[in-house]
Amino acid sequence: MQKRLMAIEEQWRKEKEHADQQFEEQRK
Repeated sequence: MQKRLMAIEEQWRKEKEHADQQFEEQRK
């Protein structure tokens, strides 16, 4: 269960990073 949770967290972090990048691009 712990491994799965960490995998989900990593996935979520990547998604957030990607969203943040897109947000920055749009703000320019």
